[in-house]
Amino acid sequence: MAAVEKHPAERWAPLLLCAVLLTTFLVYLNVLHGEFQFDDELYINSQLNIANLFTALRTDFFGSLIGAQRLITDLTFALNYELGGLAVEGYHLVNILLHLLTVVLVYFFIKGILQRLPATSPDSPDLCWIPFLVAAMFALHPLQTQAVSYVVQRAEVLGSIFYLLTLFCLLRFVEARGLRMVAYYGAGLALFMLGWSTKQIIVTAPLTLLAYALFFFDGARFRRALWGCVPFLLGGGLIGSRLIASFTTNKDVGFNLVGLDSLSYFLTQLRVLITYLRLVVWPVGQTLDYDYPIFHSPWNLEVLLAGFFWLGVMIFIVFSLRKTGPFSPSWRLAGFGLLWFLLLLAPTSSVIPVIDVINEHRLYLALVGPLLTGVVVLNLLWQRLQRSFSRQISAQTGRVALVVLLLLLLGSLAAATGQRNRVWQTKLSLWQDVVRKSPNKSRPHNNLGNCYFLLNEFQLALPHYLRAVELDAENIEPYFNLALVYNRLGQNQKADDYFRIFQLKNIMGQKK
Repeated sequence: MAAVEKHPAERWAPLLLCAVLLTTFLVYLNVLHGEFQFDDELYINSQLNIANLFTALRTDFFGSLIGAQRLITDLTFALNYELGGLAVEGYHLVNILLHLLTVVLVYFFIKGILQRLPATSPDSPDLCWIPFLVAAMFALHPLQTQAVSYVVQRAEVLGSIFYLLTLFCLLRFVEARGLRMVAYYGAGLALFMLGWSTKQIIVTAPLTLLAYALFFFDGARFRRALWGCVPFLLGGGLIGSRLIASFTTNKDVGFNLVGLDSLSYFLTQLRVLITYLRLVVWPVGQTLDYDYPIFHSPWNLEVLLAGFFWLGVMIFIVFSLRKTGPFSPSWRLAGFGLLWFLLLLAPTSSVIPVIDVINEHRLYLALVGPLLTGVVVLNLLWQRLQRSFSRQISAQTGRVALVVLLLLLLGSLAAATGQRNRVWQTKLSLWQDVVRKSPNKSRPHNNLGNCYFLLNEFQLALPHYLRAVELDAENIEPYFNLALVYNRLGQNQKADDYFRIFQLKNIMGQKK
């Protein structure tokens, strides 16, 4: 019996995926010696005692997993320190390697979706290249730089790995039988717990499995997925409620943030989600610290337009479930991609206020969704163009043109990522970039002033501290910094004045 000939995508995909991984590694090499940034030094230095971490695990393993928000991430930092101290290269190398592992998992996850699709009509568009294209764009997209090049955001990459592994195990559980079914379910529970102690984005994993089952399973498999999710939903809800209760004293997240209630945060996120999509398509103006407006009224025109947009997206998602015909698999993939995007961002883009309303690292795994939808839609358009111009352009010429376009796209993403990583090389370059893009926000000016202060450039630090105070009189840090810089400049009276203001505001803040 003659062997079935493999599709070209199956023959070339492993080699092409290796080429993408190598390219991604080379693109991120220019950040390998990059300095610790922002929260890096404080956060990593606070986690260096690996003995205490292991003692906590031995004493109360499950309590440590539930109680410590990022225990697994902390352990990786501690191991980095044990192997190389505070040499930054080791921390960056681990982040890059974890990113490459996530790329591989994304490829196999999308490939698994295609394998579970029903047999397509001969007239259906070719979907076999989609896993490679989504993984390649995921690997090289400049939006990923904040999660990969910013050392402390290792939690986002690690959490994404556990998220995907949990889904792999649960999908196998749905399709397995006997002891293998039990083994896959147990592994899924263990990975879910590890993911919870890495980054809490994994709380949406059971919902994502339900969405997956809704789009790609039917009958007995759908029912098993539904019942299999119940313990995850109950456990995630219990632990999640405990985490939310801990926000009462948190100044960065929770329902007690001044000027940012749940309604205002939700309305703002309607607009933020559109900004995220714009950055996926056109990643221009990236910054670590966005100066983003807060929307308080549902009747604001931007909020209304955003609301109608997302209503249209939800209608399309429902429509894609009911779509039948030769292009049904494509419609389902497109709808699932959009739902994936919304589910992955739900913890930070819904009703629980977070002081920073927008952050690029939150898009890390969520990026898979719009990339999947975009590749599917472009694939449909390309197939239509091929049919329309089949008489004028040969199939061979069309394939060459497509390869050239894809190489240009991936090359552009790689170049943009390399350029963005140059910003992450030093504290000074990072905060100069942020101040250029958020000139009317206090924190960037204060942090740029700190960069100049550390370089003993006190005259350059001074105007940024003054601007920080001017933009936000309630931000007490620049008052203290002004006291320091005036002291270094020999203006002791001004140093004393600003230190007294700092003390007064600090006391008033503590009373609040």
